[in-house]
Amino acid sequence: MLLLALFIAGAASAQSNKRLSAINYLNAYYSYKELDKLPKAKAAIDEATVHAETSGDAKTWIYRGKIYQAIFEQKLKEELDKQEKLIQDAGRRNNAAYFNVNADELGTAMEAYMKERELDPKKYFYEEGKQKMTECMTHFHSKGISTYNEKQFANALPFYMKAIEAGKFLQMTDTMLYHDAALTAERGAVYDQAKMLYEKLIEMKYRQGATYSSLADIYFTVKDSAGALGVVKRGRAAYPDDLNLLIAETNFYLRSGKMSEAEANLKMAVEKSPNNPQLYYTLGNIYDNLGNPKNDKGKDLEKPKDYEVQVGKAENYYKKAIALDTNYFDAIYNLGALYNNHGVAIMVASDKITDQAKNAKENARAQEEFKKALPYLEKCLRIEPKDKPTMYALRQLYARTGQTEKLQKINEMIKN
Repeated sequence: MLLLALFIAGAASAQSNKRLSAINYLNAYYSYKELDKLPKAKAAIDEATVHAETSGDAKTWIYRGKIYQAIFEQKLKEELDKQEKLIQDAGRRNNAAYFNVNADELGTAMEAYMKERELDPKKYFYEEGKQKMTECMTHFHSKGISTYNEKQFANALPFYMKAIEAGKFLQMTDTMLYHDAALTAERGAVYDQAKMLYEKLIEMKYRQGATYSSLADIYFTVKDSAGALGVVKRGRAAYPDDLNLLIAETNFYLRSGKMSEAEANLKMAVEKSPNNPQLYYTLGNIYDNLGNPKNDKGKDLEKPKDYEVQVGKAENYYKKAIALDTNYFDAIYNLGALYNNHGVAIMVASDKITDQAKNAKENARAQEEFKKALPYLEKCLRIEPKDKPTMYALRQLYARTGQTEKLQKINEMIKN
């Protein structure tokens, strides 16, 4: 019995010695930069972690975390040293190093710190564990950013989620971290996760109405119009004066073909933001579409009875947008196209007029519309000199107005 007791005591002592060896190896690594001590520290702490005599001790787990974190940070340092020879800019170098380094050991370290907290009710290692977990959170966030910057959005998301998990452990709420994670999930097409993260941001009242708009966009992306409208309505109830939500609701109506509701919303938006050219442009676009309807394949439909009225409203709002932003390409192009389309509509209608005098009068009116279109489309070409749709539109107009020289020149531009 005495021999058996001595054997058990010896086994327990051996495991404590394993932990002590792991601690000594880690200290030698930090004190003397002896890189070969890290694998030895890992092997020793791995044994101490699984043995019954030491696996229930908080000290074992705090050191397991520190050793695995040290392994990760050593690999990161080596990667940074490698990148220093390749990349001059410090930010890009840091991004490349984080992107290339494997984060498995960092995840193991984080799990160890959580286990240590669980086994340490008297909080002997509380402050140390808190500091080390904060470092893990920062590393995972940086890993997420670097992977996001490489446009590997779905791969970046787990790193952001690890950083969020560390934040919860530390009882910290970093709204920017949640926002980065939500945007990453959205761009990585991990839509369920994106919804959950945006909902969390709504709870935090982050960016107020803008977050509701972002969440509604997710529902639109997955073709859940009812869900999108529900989110927007929730947002409008919470922030009735929020312009972003008003515009998001308007976009819903536009996508759903509910033009009268969209029109009413936009007029409200204009009252809230009278110097926003995009609102006037969108209103112009609504009336343009009402006056020039197309089917779902983009083919022109019959003009409505109030065609001239709708064209006049579209013209008015496009001009207001351009007055606020003299280089607003879309508004300038659309106004030129509106005049051109109006001229074509007049010509088509004049073909049915048998009275030659009336026919000539209508054709002259069509020519006036073509001439009104030209300066706007020519300005578009000055703003975007390589825009092919503008060139094609101008070629058609030069042909219709008999401007041979300009027609030849635009043909050369199209070829080149």
